Amino acid sequence: MVLAMGAFAIADTLIKTAAGIISPAQVMFLLVAGGLIAFSLIGTMQGESLVDSRVFAPVLLTRYLAEVVGMVGMVMALTYVPLSTVGAITQATPILVAVGAVLFLGERVSWRRWSSIAIGFVGVLLIVQPGAAGFDYAVLWAILAMLALSVRDLMTRIIPPDMASTTLSAYTMFAAVPFATAWVLYT
Repeated sequence: MVLAMGAFAIADTLIKTAAGIISPAQVMFLLVAGGLIAFSLIGTMQGESLVDSRVFAPVLLTRYLAEVVGMVGMVMALTYVPLSTVGAITQATPILVAVGAVLFLGERVSWRRWSSIAIGFVGVLLIVQPGAAGFDYAVLWAILAMLALSVRDLMTRIIPPDMASTTLSAYTMFAAVPFATAWVLYT
């Protein structure tokens, strides 16, 4: 987990750096195209089938959409908001997932966890400072990413458990290709 979080931090730094050179749309396109190639190759090397008849199930379509919205939010946030602020806001995603799991998946949460959730959201509010005179509206991109990635994670909880993660990731990137392509062409 520590290595994964380190990799995410490095990826966010690289995205922020790239966004200073190329447009956010181009960054998104490169992420999607690279992800599609990488996940397809990994799945193939692991012997997983990249063909699954369930790819158009409503839960998967919702997950794809949430992932695309989350990626757009992250790329835009990393382009216009300080990296530390983006990281602090998006670290609240698991907190929001816990709330969503209670509300939509019927999970139970103890009073201790509710206390942690409340403290976590207060921490996000302290970082965002929505009522401050110098409120930076670009922070809303990070909040959008946090909300969308929370939906993605909740949808991941209810997808068929036998669906390979690389297949799911490849289809997610494949679903994002038309949007990323249109965004590049538009800009």
